[in-house]
Amino acid sequence: MTGFAKLSPDSEATIDSQLIEAASEYAQTLTRLLGSMFSAELTAGETKLDELGQFSNYEIMISLMFTGSFYGEFVLSMSLSQAQAILGIFSPSEQNAKEQCAEVLSEILNMASGECFSKLVQENMKLTLTAPKVVFGRVKFPRIKAGKTVLSYRGQEAIECLLYLDRMKLDIDSSYRSTLGELKILNRDLLEALEKLQAQQQHLIQSEKMVALGTMAAGVAHEINTPLSTIILAEEQMKESISEGQVDAKALFKMLSVIEKTTHKISRITKTLRFYASDNRGEAVELKKLDYIVHEAALPLKEAMLKKNIRIIIDGSLSSVEVECRPVQLAQVFYDLMQNSIYAISDFTNKWILIKCSEHGGEVSISVVDSGEGIAEAVQGRIFDPFFTTKKFGDGIGLGLSQARGILNGHGGQIHLKPRSKNTEFVLTLPIKRTQKAA
Repeated sequence: MTGFAKLSPDSEATIDSQLIEAASEYAQTLTRLLGSMFSAELTAGETKLDELGQFSNYEIMISLMFTGSFYGEFVLSMSLSQAQAILGIFSPSEQNAKEQCAEVLSEILNMASGECFSKLVQENMKLTLTAPKVVFGRVKFPRIKAGKTVLSYRGQEAIECLLYLDRMKLDIDSSYRSTLGELKILNRDLLEALEKLQAQQQHLIQSEKMVALGTMAAGVAHEINTPLSTIILAEEQMKESISEGQVDAKALFKMLSVIEKTTHKISRITKTLRFYASDNRGEAVELKKLDYIVHEAALPLKEAMLKKNIRIIIDGSLSSVEVECRPVQLAQVFYDLMQNSIYAISDFTNKWILIKCSEHGGEVSISVVDSGEGIAEAVQGRIFDPFFTTKKFGDGIGLGLSQARGILNGHGGQIHLKPRSKNTEFVLTLPIKRTQKAA
């Protein structure tokens, strides 16, 4: 068989010699066709291997590409004057002469490539031949192995014939299986990376919560110390009454009631702290009033707001709306929003936080508004991105709003910044259940 028929994707050891043989056959076919059709006396020089790529020496280049088991290209390049002499085409217009020559040479290349290609596919069945491509001007061939033959016309170099190719695999079935296998491996690696990322994210969330707990410490100490002082005072009054023999059952009962009420308040504070410190991913869904959740979220921030002279206004409408939720998670959302507001408005003269709600069909919209002047447009698109923060270093790591969005999404709700609000306003939407008012 000829060089083309022997050319195979598995013949690495002899690929160079086979390429030279195939390129030589292509040049001989082209020489024969030009000679028989135009009586041109052409001789083919030695076919050499060119591995570096080069500029074509001539201004007309026609190529025909094939793809499949191989990617390759038949190339024919020659000067306009030689093309006109060989083909017998003469025109006063250079552009017209170029176009006529290119048209004829394209047909010649089609025939030569067709003959060689028919032999090539005997060994490599999955190949596709494309239409010729014409280029005017010097062209840089790719840095790839090419077999090059120069054809001479009347003793002068006239035509460059090149065949270059690269082994490739375009077998659809095997390529699909190969690609699918690679995708499976990639998918496995991505899943492992995702698991690690989720674990790291949860660790960071817990870390931020512990940082938040640290900021609560002063306020919580005050919240606990105040009721403890009430208990101690009631205890001293009871001891004094008993020691003086002036036991008044009604007065003692009243003081015991104060102690009981105060103890419950301390218990509620410590319970809130446990909620914030715990990993609440497995928290059960409960039916809770919105005002309960907001008050629970505000409790650890009460002292900070008192010190900074920040008023918090919780609209009464929250008491009549119930939502199915994970209470601690939802309280975390309100806590993060209020904590952000405290940070943002601390240096303002007029300092307040307003929480209100309104119903729309089966949803409730809850607005958390503060006296701030809004968030700069330049960063509005990034505020929900994990680890994005405008706070000073050490004051937060930028997970609050990202975490809030995740919690709301998990509750079938949403959160967004109201862009044209006069003040800084975040709007939360949740499915609701209405509490029936007593008759």
